[in-house]
Amino acid sequence: MFTGAHLTFDVSCCTEFVVPVKFETTWSTYVWDFVARKVFILNPSMNNGDHSDKVVQSRHRAVARELHGAIGECIGTFFRGWEPNMSNWDPVFPKGLTSAVCESYNSGVYSLHFARHWMGAGLKKHLMPVGDAVAHSRMNLLVDSLSIKGNIGHVPAKYRACIQPS
Repeated sequence: MFTGAHLTFDVSCCTEFVVPVKFETTWSTYVWDFVARKVFILNPSMNNGDHSDKVVQSRHRAVARELHGAIGECIGTFFRGWEPNMSNWDPVFPKGLTSAVCESYNSGVYSLHFARHWMGAGLKKHLMPVGDAVAHSRMNLLVDSLSIKGNIGHVPAKYRACIQPS
């Protein structure tokens, strides 16, 4: 992820690291913002009412602490001269990411949507759970995955028509 021929940019110039995280039975997106020195924890199921927000946040804080330490170790291992200050980062739990209850089986779709549309302090595009919007987003993710440049797999015929040549 941090080194290799597939990278066409200097990772040490990145201002954010975006990490999808499966925690218990749902997916969330964690964003390390190196400019603001904050970890944004984007949990589509945060306000579902299954547990109090304080309990959910406490669990996420523990996971974020572990991942934060691991990211610091990776930076120290793979990069010479890049020494970001990794102490005293604040976790932030943005509100209003979803307008309805997010079922656990949809949390991955929401989390990938968050990763794609996060713009530093909010989403540039919200995923509205109206009609077939979530199913449509799921299909777009599948088509995007199947059409990744260099993918040597065969795209199923029913999806081939959805892929626009690049």
